[in-house]
Amino acid sequence: MRVMSTKQAAFIRTLIAERNLDAGNERRVQILRDMHAAGQPIPSDAASILIGELLKAPRKAAAATAPALGTYHLPDGRIVRIVENREKTRRYGKVWDEDTESWEYLPGLGRLVQDLTPLTLAEAEAFGIRTGNCAICGRTLTRSDSIARGIGPVCASQF
Repeated sequence: MRVMSTKQAAFIRTLIAERNLDAGNERRVQILRDMHAAGQPIPSDAASILIGELLKAPRKAAAATAPALGTYHLPDGRIVRIVENREKTRRYGKVWDEDTESWEYLPGLGRLVQDLTPLTLAEAEAFGIRTGNCAICGRTLTRSDSIARGIGPVCASQF
């Protein structure tokens, strides 16, 4: 009898993590876990059958993705900017900290995606007037017309 390979075991773990298991697959997985816990070798054929069944199972719903680049507010009133990292491979959030008057990293953005509401132009301008920072790009407003309006000319044209 051939025993389950490490590649089969790794593939089964991946499939379990990404698939919705029905009662039959849950039972098959539990039998193999019980065999493993008891120190019994798991036959390669049994692993192959389980892999085939898991491949038929539907995939779990995709995780929430980061929202589009932009500025949003949370239900509690905090202002959040969604920005890209330098490599432009990931997005993350920065929240405006009223105490330090600066943008701070916002951990757990994935849990907050559903609660984000885009800022209107009027809200972005009011933020800029209050803080002296452009709500869209986060830069300090330096030109007198930008300070008066609360938003920089480039960001205003893209809004």
